[in-house]
Amino acid sequence: MACLLLVGARTFEHWPECFPSLQEKYMAAYMSITNSKGNVITQGANTQDSIGTGFQSTFKDQVLLRDYSHQVQTPSHPHSGQPTGRPIHEAFCVTAVVDRTTPLLMEAANKQEVMPKVEFNMYRVNAEGVQECYFTVLLEDAVVSKINQYMEKNNDLTSPHSTDLVDVAFSYRKIVWDHHVATTTGSHDHREPAVAG
Repeated sequence: MACLLLVGARTFEHWPECFPSLQEKYMAAYMSITNSKGNVITQGANTQDSIGTGFQSTFKDQVLLRDYSHQVQTPSHPHSGQPTGRPIHEAFCVTAVVDRTTPLLMEAANKQEVMPKVEFNMYRVNAEGVQECYFTVLLEDAVVSKINQYMEKNNDLTSPHSTDLVDVAFSYRKIVWDHHVATTTGSHDHREPAVAG
């Protein structure tokens, strides 16, 4: 894993040459945020001053995510299986290394700031061995509903180093999903009335 991170910090374009078995396995996700004043608060997030030696200059204004998850549930009748209400959208949750964006997100949570745009770009290595942005999730009018900063537990006795991480949960008014390669899209706006299928 250390070798992967080292290569990834330099460039993604040569990954298939170094690790051919990872061409179809390696994926990465990045986050960018525009606040209520129109400022990109993730600017400079992926720089040496922000996160140290693991920075990626190609994505200097985006937060590299360690993990993300999102769930949409449709309430249904236990016997018929038919919908009984509107879809329930859980928060879009991400985990990242603590960086220069963390204090700004803490402040946004305390001020209950509504951010017009939070964008997540998912990357993969395609058949030609080139990194491509194949999927995007866009949140509109997003709010930091929960934020948690902590130190990652280190169970590796050969290394004394731990990592400072932050979990952020975003609630939102509207969400848009785009698969750029397969050219499909979907969306949901909480302001729009429910429409029967």
